[in-house]
Amino acid sequence: MRTNACPPKDRKPIRFRSAERRPVAMTGFVVGDGVDADVDVADLSYAGCKLLPSQPLPEGVKVELVIKRKGRIEAEVRWSNGQATGLMFLQ
Repeated sequence: MRTNACPPKDRKPIRFRSAERRPVAMTGFVVGDGVDADVDVADLSYAGCKLLPSQPLPEGVKVELVIKRKGRIEAEVRWSNGQATGLMFLQ
């Protein structure tokens, strides 16, 4: 198992992932309460993914991730470091 590669500086402790992430190269967008951003999906697992968003996404916000020609899933922003963002899938 891998640990969180981009943990927030002083907020949550590093924990082990529940599912192994695989590198991918997909594009899409996220929408939610006050959030609308294009994203590149950098890695993916059954439990979540790492995004490279066009704008910072606030931690804790619930979003819908839409992958072009693949589908959509509800998720929560778990961490963000200004360049990358981690989502946890809610379904």
